[in-house]
Amino acid sequence: MVARVRSVGENITDETRLQALEDCTESYIAVQKASEELKTIRSEHSSRLKRWKQNGITIESLKRAIKDRMLDPDEVIREEHEYCRFRALQNMPTIQQDLMALWAQPMDVDQARQDEIQRNRWRDDGALAGRNGVDRAANPHEQGSEAHQCWDLGWLHSPERIAKEMKENPAAAVVDTSRARPSSRRRVTKTTDEQIAAE
Repeated sequence: MVARVRSVGENITDETRLQALEDCTESYIAVQKASEELKTIRSEHSSRLKRWKQNGITIESLKRAIKDRMLDPDEVIREEHEYCRFRALQNMPTIQQDLMALWAQPMDVDQARQDEIQRNRWRDDGALAGRNGVDRAANPHEQGSEAHQCWDLGWLHSPERIAKEMKENPAAAVVDTSRARPSSRRRVTKTTDEQIAAE
């Protein structure tokens, strides 16, 4: 028994063991730290959801809207269309007409908020393009315009694109490490919707 135990790892030096211990301890601590941070973020997110629920917001719709923002708009529309068709065939024959009447109502927000919504839309389009492998130079907006800048910012910060490029060619990956805000007449806001996934 003792001989067999001694033979296990007999070609490994204590220096190698120490290196392995230090290396993996470092990564373990990082995992634990990230886990604690995630718990804090989830707790904060849950608190926010509860607060808005108390204010009358339909939470399931809110969470779905946050998730859908990260999807291709065409995909969301197809899903909504299919859902409406199923409900129409089930027991809500007028659902499409009823929803059209509701959607015809204009947004009850001021112009500043509408502009912010549009900027976020441009950023989301850029992030989606990056995720789908579209080249950065394919920005569809006029060079120098706010739309161009927002789209480019979204493309730069697309996590899926960054991860893919880092995996395929780390040295050539395009990653924005600048902390400076983009220069424009209006600041491009970054909402917490993208940072905190709906539970």
